Amino acid sequence: MNPPLIKPLIFVLALAPLAFADFNCQGGSFLSTTVLGKTPDKAREKAKAEIARNIISNIKSSTKMTDYSEERNGVMKESSAFLETSEIESSLTLFGFQEAEPPKRQKNGEYEVKVYICTKDAAKSFLERQRMLADSLELASGIALNARQSKNKNEAWRKTQMLWGEFMRIRSVLEVLGVEPEHFAAAKESYEKAREDYRVHRMEIESMTVFVGGTENIQEQATNIIIPRLQTMLSESKVTVTEKQEEASHILSIESRVCNPRSDEHFHYASACIKAVLTNAKTGRNELTITVNGRKEGGLNEYDAGERAFKSAFPELWSKIKDKIMEIIL
Repeated sequence: MNPPLIKPLIFVLALAPLAFADFNCQGGSFLSTTVLGKTPDKAREKAKAEIARNIISNIKSSTKMTDYSEERNGVMKESSAFLETSEIESSLTLFGFQEAEPPKRQKNGEYEVKVYICTKDAAKSFLERQRMLADSLELASGIALNARQSKNKNEAWRKTQMLWGEFMRIRSVLEVLGVEPEHFAAAKESYEKAREDYRVHRMEIESMTVFVGGTENIQEQATNIIIPRLQTMLSESKVTVTEKQEEASHILSIESRVCNPRSDEHFHYASACIKAVLTNAKTGRNELTITVNGRKEGGLNEYDAGERAFKSAFPELWSKIKDKIMEIIL
């Protein structure tokens, strides 16, 4: 029984069909072509390139794979992608090209070369790359699942996407070659675990709600300088602020007091010492702890000096809090 041919058939330019007995594929399928070249070596390279181009053509015409990309709102978007011809050519030349018979010199001086490759040989490099990608996918997925910081989770998820896209592109090549892809179930499981984890993560980030509370005192007198400003700045940064602590996904606790007060006969001086703690209300884990020791400010009385110190320290406090908030929500 003749060995099966890949469909659609690779074009054959030979004057007469090649004998199947010439092909040493042990009953397996093969790809073949016959070309002319100025020298045997040039004809061989041309034949290999034509087989590679035919493979990529078959992929584009008969096989679609999906690559998942992440949009800002967490929605998965599908797109098609394929390996470049040059990438396939470089891989196919690694294994198994054979000549059905010695080159034949034609009357016009060119050489006719009949080249074939067993699909099991053409697939070897792709199968090895797919195995390595499956291992890398498992590692990247694990990092994404265990990442606590939003920045680290985003980076790990992008890496997982990239690896999955390459894995699926190689799978497309193997399917066209008629070779059963390996490691697909394990790779898909790794990818889908990371994708679901990231989807949940984005939902939590999009619903971030902050309650700002705490104490701020100047000379044992309660003030309202730091907390209202933080609420305003958070709102302007597109973060939802709530007045009800039980509704918050995060709690920003502020402790502000006057440090190093002193005075001379006519003037009073003070610095602001502020501590801020951002806590995840769901996990109870502190995601940010910062302290700000403001510069010395002066006033006509103790309260005036303390108020000026609080206002002076606020820009540094907000800068540090904003950096962390942006890291969480981006």
